[in-house]
Amino acid sequence: MYVTNLNLNAVTAIDTANNRTTIVRGTPPALNGPLGIAIAPDGNTAYVTNSSSNTVTPIGLHHTSFTLETPIRVGGGPAAIAISPNGATAYVSNFNSNTVTPIDRATSTPGRPISVGAGPWSIAVSPDGKWVYVSNSEGQSVSVINTMSRAMTLLRLSSAPQAIAVAPNGAVAYVANGKLVTPIDLASGTPVLEAGIAVPNGPLGIAVTPDGSMAYTANTDDTVTPSNLATTPAKPGDAFSVGSITQPDGIAISPDGQTAYVANATNTVTPIDFGATSRPKHSFR
Repeated sequence: MYVTNLNLNAVTAIDTANNRTTIVRGTPPALNGPLGIAIAPDGNTAYVTNSSSNTVTPIGLHHTSFTLETPIRVGGGPAAIAISPNGATAYVSNFNSNTVTPIDRATSTPGRPISVGAGPWSIAVSPDGKWVYVSNSEGQSVSVINTMSRAMTLLRLSSAPQAIAVAPNGAVAYVANGKLVTPIDLASGTPVLEAGIAVPNGPLGIAVTPDGSMAYTANTDDTVTPSNLATTPAKPGDAFSVGSITQPDGIAISPDGQTAYVANATNTVTPIDFGATSRPKHSFR
């Protein structure tokens, strides 16, 4: 697992098997205000957005060593990054430019930016690679981009969105906005907003389990809320508190669906073992 460290100009690599951490440091311009990170499908390269230099830095992953490669110029204030399932293209949300920059991974060449809503923050790609979803945190909207035509559809929300995640089957996207998780029905090919799932704790980050049955949000009140997506409509569970979760920024779930990892603004990552208990296994620093 890899976590960006904004104030250190570094990336932390965490070996989840033995809880060991390795700090990958880079002096500007190699790493300069690192914010978002995405791993290529083959696992050989990480891409880090540099919010202070308007670039993306590829990092070669070589098990026990790391290679910082030449930064790629993108738009203003790059925030998040997502990679298409076939590994061909990376998509970067540029918060200050209100655009998304596609990057050809084969040549490390940025493409022509795509205009989206105000303050694009989180970004996700559909499992078939045909759609890109962007949460516009200053525009109370979500942008849906057709990756073939570059056409953009803007969906208005009732409150500012933070994070976005797409179900593994590609049928629904889930947006954390205000005190809701808002599903967007994608099955028909035309995005349709559905009734929101109430999460009064104020979700900031969201992740969906690999089987698509559950979503978990990391909330502003230092809690995590599970939502059962297998029911119609989806139903939120009771938020639970874990002592080491403080000022959470985001959440991710392991490929086996057994562990969630919550990134905290206190320079820690809290794993939550769903297989045995909702208590943390460790808090990595």
